Amino acid sequence: MLVESICIILILTIMVFMFMRSGRKDFALATAPLLIVPFFHTISNLIYDLFKISISVNVKAGTDVLGLAIAVAIMGIISSKHKTKASRLGYLLISGGFTTLLTIIFIFNYYSYLIER
Repeated sequence: MLVESICIILILTIMVFMFMRSGRKDFALATAPLLIVPFFHTISNLIYDLFKISISVNVKAGTDVLGLAIAVAIMGIISSKHKTKASRLGYLLISGGFTTLLTIIFIFNYYSYLIER
């Protein structure tokens, strides 16, 4: 899932860049926390490739969960700037849901060898 994670990072970075160019800095700021989980996933998978340091699956999964915690905390801070409760809730549900599902997919991929027969 390393290639998928890098693709997600590239697509979200392009979105943030386009929001910044169009003058929508608030949208760019709201989109930026979505980059955290794929970034943590990519870094934890590249450590072995770059430094030849072996990392267990549990540490990699923990890194993804740490990225989720940081991303959701930042989303909570950003959502406090929304004026209405509905927009706050919508932002947290959509962004937090995306980040949570992505983390679940990454973790499921780590432990998929336990399910295979």
